[in-house]
Amino acid sequence: VSVGLPHSLRIIINMVSGSNAKKSQNPLNLHSEHLPSHGRLLRGTETHNTQPQSKPWFLVFLLRTFVPRVKDSSAEYWKKRSLDVVCDLCDGLKSALTARAVLVAIGVGDAAASPVHYIFISEMSSVVTRIIGLSLSSFLPSQTFAAVAKSCMLWVALLGRLPGLCQLLLVFNPALLAPLTFANLFFETTISVIQGPANTCLWNHLNSSSDARERAAFSGKISNQNKVITFFRVALQWTVLNTATLNNKTIVIVWVATSIVHIAVEMLKVTMAAQPTFNFSRTALIFKQWRSSRTLPSPA
Repeated sequence: VSVGLPHSLRIIINMVSGSNAKKSQNPLNLHSEHLPSHGRLLRGTETHNTQPQSKPWFLVFLLRTFVPRVKDSSAEYWKKRSLDVVCDLCDGLKSALTARAVLVAIGVGDAAASPVHYIFISEMSSVVTRIIGLSLSSFLPSQTFAAVAKSCMLWVALLGRLPGLCQLLLVFNPALLAPLTFANLFFETTISVIQGPANTCLWNHLNSSSDARERAAFSGKISNQNKVITFFRVALQWTVLNTATLNNKTIVIVWVATSIVHIAVEMLKVTMAAQPTFNFSRTALIFKQWRSSRTLPSPA
């Protein structure tokens, strides 16, 4: 419209059109400084309501006590922990099923039984466990199992039922308390020597923080979770011991079914384990083995 008009007239038209555009954006010309005090308070309240509300105190307590921060834990952390709960409850159920046999073998309820025999077995068990552990650790170094961690854990998932099998045999023959106890100790100690390095190699990356304080806080929360899991395990054992009246055949069936579930969950944990970053410790072990024997371990 302003084409062909004098320069001064075009300036006036542009000023008027700019003023009208501002009024169209705010036709009532209500700015924050022109609003009354209650209007400004209302707008401030609306802005405040859009902010996130504070969490309840008990939720804050649970998060600080049991839940690690996302940046400090690996992606498969919660999957692994949930499977740990299932494995621990399976162990608790199987130990509850065979607890009556252990009590009978000790002599509970028998007035003629003497505790000396059981005390001797207990003291000798601690000695035998240390001797076996030191001997196996000397001949079987940790790096041997760490280099093939997944294969070791798969064998542990299968052979780890042998200690429980000794307790199951005690149900049918409580008189074999001493030999079955020492066999149980041998299997448990051997499995622990294999399981320790392999388990560390597979799951050490769950704590991904490089800060020593954050790693300590992570370990503390894991310990708190284990205490809660132990509480549920004790509750399960107490329920089985006080409510279930099972004969030997039923005990065997339930024990075998629980062991199958336990083995399946352990294998699922092994297949789920994966190192998200370059594992310098494992690489160093591979180079060490290569320098000593000029052979490389097969992939785990």
